[in-house]
Amino acid sequence: MNKSLAINMTGKLRKSSLNSQPTGVSTFASRTRPSTDQSLQKSFHLSHADKIELKKISSPSENKKYATTQTNTTQTMTVKLKSDNGLQTRWTRTPAGNMRLASCGLKCLNSSAVFQINFSAGLTVLCSEIPHERQAQKRCASPYRQTLTKNKMWTSTNFTTYKKQFDFTSSEQGKPTFTALKIDDKDFINMVEGLEGEIHNNQIFQTILCDHCGCYQCASGNWVAIRQLNDLIFFIPAFDDLNTEIDEGIYHPPFVLRQKGAYWLTVNDFVNFKKLVPEIDKLQSIKIMTKFELLSLYKWDTPHKMFGDFPNFKPLRREHILAVSQFENDTLVDIIETKIKELENATEFGLETIVYVDKVVSIYLDDHSTTEWKALYKTEDDYELLLGGEFRITTK
Repeated sequence: MNKSLAINMTGKLRKSSLNSQPTGVSTFASRTRPSTDQSLQKSFHLSHADKIELKKISSPSENKKYATTQTNTTQTMTVKLKSDNGLQTRWTRTPAGNMRLASCGLKCLNSSAVFQINFSAGLTVLCSEIPHERQAQKRCASPYRQTLTKNKMWTSTNFTTYKKQFDFTSSEQGKPTFTALKIDDKDFINMVEGLEGEIHNNQIFQTILCDHCGCYQCASGNWVAIRQLNDLIFFIPAFDDLNTEIDEGIYHPPFVLRQKGAYWLTVNDFVNFKKLVPEIDKLQSIKIMTKFELLSLYKWDTPHKMFGDFPNFKPLRREHILAVSQFENDTLVDIIETKIKELENATEFGLETIVYVDKVVSIYLDDHSTTEWKALYKTEDDYELLLGGEFRITTK
């Protein structure tokens, strides 16, 4: 009578020590070599079948190159047991996925009785000893060069404050509690008390303070400017400071602005907002948005970075346009560029909320995440730039 055994072996090299724990099956510790410990987990299932199948996946220690740069090889050996002529073997080699952890496995199927033994050996491994852990630390990328294709101005009156505890033990300050302001359950200002005396005449301030010490300007980034245009209040990137900064990245906007675009409120909603932030509530008036800031905001807030990166904006990227809702592609691009020049030369400018959505002129983009850009608004006898798909820019 023929018998078979199918075996699967699995083991994983881990960074930290693994202590043997009872799992309901036989468990015991094992050491493979006197000089080197390895975490190895094996499972044995015995069965009666017609074949033995052995799979082995090479571990990083067996490779001359790092596991992150070398494609491992799976070796499959099929062994057929026969009572008359012994063993016949057949080897096949197939490429396996690039894996960070070594693994191997033995598995037995079709058995009325299954026996499983799990065992592991404790091992402490330094990060530098694991090839895939030998990586350079992540460095702060320029906020202007990040690929953020979903920029769109947004608003929400779902703002509130709550008490938030911080861990300042690294700076020997214990674990203090501050007031945080969140919008749609995401922190917009993480330490309201930390803004005391920090919002000056330019009304530019840091919204997220260092979460290791709570010091203002300790960490870079997370700067916004409060601006008003007509009856609207905007939290926009600090374009003036970004334009003149020496060290790139110091004044870049918070992640929520880079992800969702500028945040805006009506004047009435802003009254309720500023009551939650005493330092903002002290302001007698809000600084009017400049023409430079409005131009920068229009180009910065477009999806798919249609004008490139601030502060080095480029001409509109025609090659990213698939189709337009009106005109030919080039004709519509010419209208946008003409309107931008008119804004640059305007003596007066403002914003008005759009009334008729059917007068919006859209550009359809070659992008997997954002396909439509609402770029223009049709008036009775002309076209106007559309900001954030919500407001038309008027000029005189």
